[in-house]
Amino acid sequence: MLIFKVYFIHTIGGWPYEKMKKNIPHLSPTEYAFMKILWTSQNPLTVGEILERREDGSWAKNSVHPLLNSLIEKGFISITGIMKISKANSRLYAAKISLAEYSSSQITKVFEKDKWRFNLSYFLSSFVESDGEIDESIVKELEDWLQQYKNDRDKKI
Repeated sequence: MLIFKVYFIHTIGGWPYEKMKKNIPHLSPTEYAFMKILWTSQNPLTVGEILERREDGSWAKNSVHPLLNSLIEKGFISITGIMKISKANSRLYAAKISLAEYSSSQITKVFEKDKWRFNLSYFLSSFVESDGEIDESIVKELEDWLQQYKNDRDKKI
């Protein structure tokens, strides 16, 4: 989870957060669960492979097709090819938008409103504190990331 959190900071290229303006629609919980399967896959997947990888057994094969069409229309996935399975052809689906891109756009939307002010201290403290306790491993990871970011930035200058 921290990888995403740090990626968010890196993705927007520092502050201010307005640099991240890509308009990516919100996913429903079912769409998000579906996309997680595609995001964790190294290769495009068929409907059958997606159903095999689902976390709960509530998706019927017939309910997946409308979901796929919705995600294609929203621009989250694309059909990347066809695979022959037994005697039938099956479409291959892949994510067009990464988890980091989606997450960053959703967080950015929260801070787009003029009445809300982005506070970096509150934002970062939400990552390192859990139930009032500081997670030192996350603090260390953030420190390492900041040092790497500084080193990379210095190389560009």
